[in-house]
Amino acid sequence: MKERVSSLFLKRSQSLAVALFLILLPATQAGQSDQHHGSEEPMPPEQALKLLGGGNLRYLSHDATNPPDYKRERKELVDGQHPYAIVLSCSDSRVPPEIVFDETLGKIFVIRVAGNVTDPTELGSVEYAADHRYSSLLFVMAHESCGAVKTTMDAVRTNTYPRSANLMALINSIKPTLDRTRLNTENKADVAVNVDRNLKAQMVNVVRKSASLARRVQRGELLIVGSIYSLKDGDARPLYYYDKSDGKVKPYPPAKTGRPN
Repeated sequence: MKERVSSLFLKRSQSLAVALFLILLPATQAGQSDQHHGSEEPMPPEQALKLLGGGNLRYLSHDATNPPDYKRERKELVDGQHPYAIVLSCSDSRVPPEIVFDETLGKIFVIRVAGNVTDPTELGSVEYAADHRYSSLLFVMAHESCGAVKTTMDAVRTNTYPRSANLMALINSIKPTLDRTRLNTENKADVAVNVDRNLKAQMVNVVRKSASLARRVQRGELLIVGSIYSLKDGDARPLYYYDKSDGKVKPYPPAKTGRPN
C-alpha cells in the first residue's frame, strides 16, 4: 500500500490529476461520510482527498439528507479514533473544518491556529496524529482575507508590533512569508498574495521544521496538500501539493470535470 501511495502521489506529480478526479466523483455527495476507518494502516491519501472533496461538495449544496447521529457516534468512538485526514487550518470562526467538509465526530483530526502557522505546538500535533498512524494526508487550509496575515502586514508596514510575546510569536511565524512590496491591507490583491505566500511557506515548514514528518514525506507515508478556503463561495478545493522530489510546493492540477466553480 505504501508503494502504491508513493507511486501515485510522491514519485510522479502528474498522477495528482487522478487524485483530483477522485475528488470529483459523485459517490460521496450524499450525507456525511460513513467511512469508519478502523484499520491499523492509514487510509491512502487519494481516498482521504476524495472524502474531503465529497464533503465540501455536500457543504456547498447544503445537503442535509443524512444528519449525524451523535449519540451513536460518541458510543462508537469511546475506545479510540481513526480519522482519515489531518487538517491544519486557521482558527477563524468562519472556517470550521468539520462544517466545511460536512463531517462529524471522529472523521478528521483538526489542528487550528491563527494564520494556519506551523510552530512547534502545531507540528507536535501533526506528529502525534502521524505517529498514531491516523492518516497519511495533511490538508493545510488557509482562507481569504486572513486576519492574522493582515495584522502581520500592518505590523511590518508600520513597524508597530504588539507588546505581547505570544502575539509576537504568531507575527514572527508569518512575517518571513510576506512580500514586503505588497503590504497594503486595504488592497485585496496584496492580502491575497500574502495569504497565498503564507500557505505555501507553512506547507514547506512542515518538512523543514519537523524531522519526523520530513521522513514520512520522503518515505511516501505523508502527502501535504494546501487550500485557500473561499469565504464567499465556501470552496476548499486543493490548490497546492508538496513535491518531495525537489522540496517545492507546486500547483495542483486544474479540475477536469464536475466541480462547481
